[in-house]
Amino acid sequence: MNKYITLFIVLLFCIVIAVVIAGYRKKEEKLEEVAQDPILKFPAKLGSKGSHIRIIQQWLNQQLSAPMDQLDIDGIWGDKTEEAVQYITNQEPGLITYPDYNNMKK
Repeated sequence: MNKYITLFIVLLFCIVIAVVIAGYRKKEEKLEEVAQDPILKFPAKLGSKGSHIRIIQQWLNQQLSAPMDQLDIDGIWGDKTEEAVQYITNQEPGLITYPDYNNMKK
């Protein structure tokens, strides 16, 4: 009888562990979904990084003319990107909101 009780307890313990692990995985998936939400990446500003910054840099290069140098499309909002945004938007510090970003992609 003790053998069956021990087996039952071990089996129950394994089920509990499996449920806990499944719960953690679900939480991680949810966090990943939230991290990929593009709205959370805005407003974009000095120090921002990512594929959305590449799109902003490409748009800025299309808008820029001499004497401004073309930007490197590296996905990093550094000093040159900041300068270009300020030049194009006439605002200091440079800031791109999600609606601005959507307009750039059109």
